[in-house]
Amino acid sequence: RKVLLATLNPATFLALDGLLGGLAPGRLADFLLLEAPDAFAPLAVYVGGELVAREGRLLEPLPAPPWRKASLGFVRAPFGDPDRYLLGSAPVLRLENAVITRQTREASEGVAAFLLDPGGRWRVGAWVEGFLPRLEGFATTFTAVPGLLVLGKDPRAMARAAEAVAAMGGGFAWARADQVVWAEPLPLWGYMVDGPFSQALAVEERLWKLASAAGYPHGDILYSLLFLTCDFLPDLRLTPRGVWAVKEHRAVTLPEAF
Repeated sequence: RKVLLATLNPATFLALDGLLGGLAPGRLADFLLLEAPDAFAPLAVYVGGELVAREGRLLEPLPAPPWRKASLGFVRAPFGDPDRYLLGSAPVLRLENAVITRQTREASEGVAAFLLDPGGRWRVGAWVEGFLPRLEGFATTFTAVPGLLVLGKDPRAMARAAEAVAAMGGGFAWARADQVVWAEPLPLWGYMVDGPFSQALAVEERLWKLASAAGYPHGDILYSLLFLTCDFLPDLRLTPRGVWAVKEHRAVTLPEAF
């Protein structure tokens, strides 16, 4: 039944069962040979009727997807100006776990968080508790909406990180004072590396070490960055519409000029 859920059932639902979903005359000859239905490490892999992998070894070179590198359209905006990252009175949200936030009034260990328009037109700011209490400056495009997420306690470090990410067209940058200590481009739309999985894993491991050293208390730093700007999980989120109260479906604060 589990195999059917991933093969014939969706093919039938999408009216593609004349081509996909099972082994039969006239179907596309892409399939795996398994030792048993509950053993999902394939003994052999066939694509187009040709054997391409056997017992964990590729027999044919893995084709590269036709990725198109694209940045988020950063303009020559003053991302490197520390004065742009000063945050006064603003909503305070606390990360209860890696993704869920709650509104609070305390900001004893909070970091300033900004969602910036890549075109340099607007910013949305809030204080975030329970996240990275020892962070100086960090910026990334790895978040739910197309934009630049900038976090930290030191406007100089935040500016250096934001400037580095904008110059790369997307990616990660971690800064201390006036120095960027780590930067990694994400050339595929600001979300992905263009190399093998091992490269992506190395980026995640480096980010995890830096976040842990900055006091990150939860289980998945990438989830926290991704969902901080979504508009479908409670409670407060940084969105292009402002600091958004998800349950109330309203903006607590509106975007302001960057």
